[in-house]
Amino acid sequence: MNSTEDGDSDSAEVERRGYTKIMDSYGVMGILRISKDEHVLVAVTGVLSVGQLYGADIVKITSCDFISLRTVGPVECTDPRIVDLAGKRGKPGIYSRKRLLEPCTFLGGWQLPEGEIDGQLVRFLSSGMFYYSSNPRFDITLCAQRRSSNKGSDPRFFWNRSLHFPFERYGIDTSQWLLKCMVGSVLVRTVYVGHRTGRVAILSRLSCERVGTRFNVRGANSLGCVANFVETEQVISFDESECSLVQIRGSVPLFWEQPGVQVGSHKVKVRAFEASASAYHRHMSKVTSMYGKTTVVNLLGSKEGERALADAYRTQHRNSKFATAIEFIDFDYHAQMKISKESLSRLIKRLAPIMEAGSFYVCINGNVKSEQSGVLRVNCLDCLDRTNAVQTAVGLLVARDQVASLGLEKGKVNVEQRIEEILRDLWQKNGDLCSNIYAGTGALDGKSKFKDASRSIARTIQNNLMDGSKQESFDLFLTGAWYDSRIFDRAANILPSPILQDDYYFYECDEAVDHVVSRINEVTTPNPIRIFVGTWNVNGGKNMHNIAFRNQSNMADWIFPNGTLGRDSIGVVFILAVDSIDDAPEIIAIGVEELVDLNASNLMKARLTIL
Repeated sequence: MNSTEDGDSDSAEVERRGYTKIMDSYGVMGILRISKDEHVLVAVTGVLSVGQLYGADIVKITSCDFISLRTVGPVECTDPRIVDLAGKRGKPGIYSRKRLLEPCTFLGGWQLPEGEIDGQLVRFLSSGMFYYSSNPRFDITLCAQRRSSNKGSDPRFFWNRSLHFPFERYGIDTSQWLLKCMVGSVLVRTVYVGHRTGRVAILSRLSCERVGTRFNVRGANSLGCVANFVETEQVISFDESECSLVQIRGSVPLFWEQPGVQVGSHKVKVRAFEASASAYHRHMSKVTSMYGKTTVVNLLGSKEGERALADAYRTQHRNSKFATAIEFIDFDYHAQMKISKESLSRLIKRLAPIMEAGSFYVCINGNVKSEQSGVLRVNCLDCLDRTNAVQTAVGLLVARDQVASLGLEKGKVNVEQRIEEILRDLWQKNGDLCSNIYAGTGALDGKSKFKDASRSIARTIQNNLMDGSKQESFDLFLTGAWYDSRIFDRAANILPSPILQDDYYFYECDEAVDHVVSRINEVTTPNPIRIFVGTWNVNGGKNMHNIAFRNQSNMADWIFPNGTLGRDSIGVVFILAVDSIDDAPEIIAIGVEELVDLNASNLMKARLTIL
């Protein structure tokens, strides 16, 4: 070692003496802003390796701790200095689970008892749903095909993206030393074929764009993001060769919900077709631009509630611009499987030509041989049990072609069968892990009535007792100090979506955001909108189903005289073309007159007020 290296080593040792070791950690997720004045460093303290892919260990996070970065006084958002907490402000310490802020924390008018936030978030981060790659060159947020295109991290699956913002604010490159985490499921198995060692894996990436538990978050939002959107990738790799199949699932992309007490049956409420048209259009536009040619497989049943949602979904699709571009396949899973267990096989045979046309990604020794050009979008009500069954069958169908594309079947009789057995087991475990995140229990597979019944009971308990705090944890982790903030909501209506999702400035410089909101008239341009205001005399209910007496015209013709709406064969109003919605009024207000029939009986029952 030369003198220069000796000098560097000595200076580094001297510098280290000025700091106190707080804890051992496997990595840092970033800085979480719990409130305006309270920031914590999220350190990973427990991990479990789930296997190796592409030369990197895929790691499940099993425990986390918070290190308080609290300063004595507030630091201005424009102050570029990095405060030396150890030397100037007092040493930071591991966050105590017995206290958070004294005496309590306020987030947007929402008060939490002391100690509740940190304990709740630590449990959430230690629940085993977070994964990261030990090698920064392997971006776990990307499927194999996108990774080969050298694309940046996918913000849909980059869960701790906002935790990197405090560093990016000061121009610090976080790519090499902060973790990139996804939520979902990663399952890897090693398989040997002769002298070759391979990997078989299932990776399910849950989107963070619209996150929540089963009965708290349903359907789509106004940006076209849907609940429980999961990209599942089936990977088979040997040596320097790999192949990858991607399927997606997601809640029905309409405005709908299931409110009420979480016991037994939950009534599905679907908003009007006109209200969902824009969200549906945005969602399908995103899917097709991201994945190419899309095929929808709708597994909703014919029971009350599901039938109404399925009808709304079908009608919305049939009357959208995607009616011909996206094939829509209805398959009542429960009804068909009661008729015959072979019904699923018939569905897979129907999907086989579609899968063959869309193909899958293949890379042999670093050379891309084929790319996936289409995707199956599968859904049921919860996008859990039925969806997993169909995606499993599709994955097993394509696995044979994946094995052939890697040249593994040559001279090896049982390779295909062995890989199918591994995949069947991985898909079953994948279903359980995805179900645990969204519903709180494993998947219902129909093989054991006792197991399914016990899991259904567990789901009911989960929905009633634990989903609320879990939902709060999702929201707090993703939005931090902005959770339930009026300023955040106002700014979200002003600033473009890419700025909100990908730019640190919105999250880090709260004073600047306040300034933007206060000067809204200077930074925005008002756009005129159409408002329809009318009164409807329903004549005591006699004209409830038609604005014109004796069915001479439809109410839609009154509100939308330019033919932007129409009717199907059963008289349901629906959007004819999404493009024409621009000519329709943005706000519709209708006052109803004579809701009660003005007959003698009703007049006698009415309360009279003496003036």
